[in-house]
Amino acid sequence: MKKRILSILLFIITGNCFLIGQPGNGFTTRLDCLAQYTFVYDSLNQSLVHFYDESIGNPTSWYWDFGDPESGSDNNSKLQNPLHQFSASGLFWVCLTITNSDSLHPCDNTYCDTIIIDLTYNCHAYFYVGQDSTNPIPNTLKFLNRSTGTPNHFQWNFGDGSASDMRNPQHHYANSGDYNVCLKIIRSDSTGILCTDSICKQVNVVNYYDLGGHAFAGLYPINNPVSTGDTGIAYLYRLNNYIAAPEDTTEFFNLGYFTFPHIPEGHYIIKIALKSSSTHYQNYLPTFYPDALQQENAEQIHLSDSNFYDADIHLHPLNPGIPGNGASNGNIIISDPYPNPASEVMYFKIWSPIDVELKVGILSIIGQDIVSFYFPVATGLNTVTIPVGSLPAGMYFIHSCIQDGSKFNVWKFLKH
Repeated sequence: MKKRILSILLFIITGNCFLIGQPGNGFTTRLDCLAQYTFVYDSLNQSLVHFYDESIGNPTSWYWDFGDPESGSDNNSKLQNPLHQFSASGLFWVCLTITNSDSLHPCDNTYCDTIIIDLTYNCHAYFYVGQDSTNPIPNTLKFLNRSTGTPNHFQWNFGDGSASDMRNPQHHYANSGDYNVCLKIIRSDSTGILCTDSICKQVNVVNYYDLGGHAFAGLYPINNPVSTGDTGIAYLYRLNNYIAAPEDTTEFFNLGYFTFPHIPEGHYIIKIALKSSSTHYQNYLPTFYPDALQQENAEQIHLSDSNFYDADIHLHPLNPGIPGNGASNGNIIISDPYPNPASEVMYFKIWSPIDVELKVGILSIIGQDIVSFYFPVATGLNTVTIPVGSLPAGMYFIHSCIQDGSKFNVWKFLKH
């Protein structure tokens, strides 16, 4: 039987005072103080409730009756903000009585409310799986448990004969392949199993290979055959649905050779740049494998059945103001762009021995194509105007070519 308190409407006449008792969830004998409380269910234990006194009138003592006699001596509390573990599911009539012992305005008041306890547990098993990037051993996976229902027992089957009872285990697979990984969760207490659920996922374990190559500056790899004071930075990007995600980065200088060990099979692109402290930093642009300035023109490397050590990248030279290779019957000479930095427009002069069409492209600092322009260039001296006002402030590159595909010089410029 759960304890119940009947609502009473009480009229009290004291001198010139006519006080009306509070109907509904409680009762009162004075209006100098008013009992109130709020409560919050514990996020990990739905039978544990946090009670918070919100009474007014400066009470000096509190008495709680949780309406849960089966909890024994814990059914009552004199704390201001108590916790109570309810003994079972059901409706509980919880009452707070406050007292103010002020000698001028003594009062007492009681407030009651219904607390609903539902211990019908509902478990849902779920997990995520990912590569353990902090572990140097390939094919070590982390399993992140995201099950609901506060389970306290876990049974993992990794599909290769191994198992675990940890909440968030890691596991190393000795061989590549597809594995059926299953998780069973259980919530139990002294009365037995309250709920259980299971889920299985197919996990793909891949092979790992080494990837490497040389960074060329001109005819020779950097620092090869002798050191020239250059340090390269190699950026490895993994392609997934045509989206390039950073996979690894490494610095190198010894004979211009770079390597990425233990790379999972898949599709990749590589970019090489010289470190800003390098002797020839101002002479070469960041370049994608094998010799592309733009990411979309980079050649993909597919790691599938063996190591790949021929990812040689020829750094694109940055030599403003010198003759390009041009047309077959003469050189085309292009000046440095001016003004540099620019705000709205910039110019450069072109001398050509023939009539040609010139394509001018503006690239971002990482080699992405932003905008392209086409200009007719007549025999003799020409001035080309490049609008840059719509570009955000920053550093850019200008790259040009003519109809027959001949490439000219690439310049850096700043946009205010």
